[in-house]
Amino acid sequence: MCNIVLDFCPMKKFAISNGIINKLSNLCVSEHPVLRLNSTWALKNLIYVASTEIKQTVIDSLSFETLWSLLDDEIEIQVQSLTFLRNITYRDASLVFQHIETDKLLQMIEKKLSSTYLEIIRQTLFVICNISANENYKNIIMSTKILTLIKDLLIHEDEQIRSTGVWCVINLTWVTDEGVKERANTLNDMGFIEIIKNMTDDSNKQVSQRAETCYNNYKNIINNTK
Repeated sequence: MCNIVLDFCPMKKFAISNGIINKLSNLCVSEHPVLRLNSTWALKNLIYVASTEIKQTVIDSLSFETLWSLLDDEIEIQVQSLTFLRNITYRDASLVFQHIETDKLLQMIEKKLSSTYLEIIRQTLFVICNISANENYKNIIMSTKILTLIKDLLIHEDEQIRSTGVWCVINLTWVTDEGVKERANTLNDMGFIEIIKNMTDDSNKQVSQRAETCYNNYKNIINNTK
């Protein structure tokens, strides 16, 4: 079922038209952890690069109350729920902010970034990436403890965590966005830019390339706003 609802699968439209969304949503509140895991996994796949209409349909069926309970479930279920949130926020984070109080969402993100489980941290960083890619929500990320947690993760031993952390900073300092100079200055004052500069020599090629992009963006912002 998890593969049937992937975007490239020809069975996806058939499954949706035959009520698969409601069936999976109901299984997400099953007393059996395996059913909660697999149904959350399937819904996560279903909304991957999906239209806003499909995402809204899934949200209406599942409810954010249920998603919230899944985010405090067993570890593997938490991972799938965070990936679900990652896919929901891709290209349009407003769907989440329309249904969840901002403070509640940010507190959850802070908690997950402090997890001892690597995949929970990774998926949470992707959620932040998607939120910070939206110009309407960049300053929300900038005004929280989340920034300090991201900075600490830039020197994490896990390469994907470092790479995704840099990606968050890139989105926060996208050169054409309104207010980018103020955000860049804040990040510099917090020590981000010095860390990013050092990361251009990271042993992992993806990390070093993203760090170079981020550092060059920062220099362009400063040079173009003098």
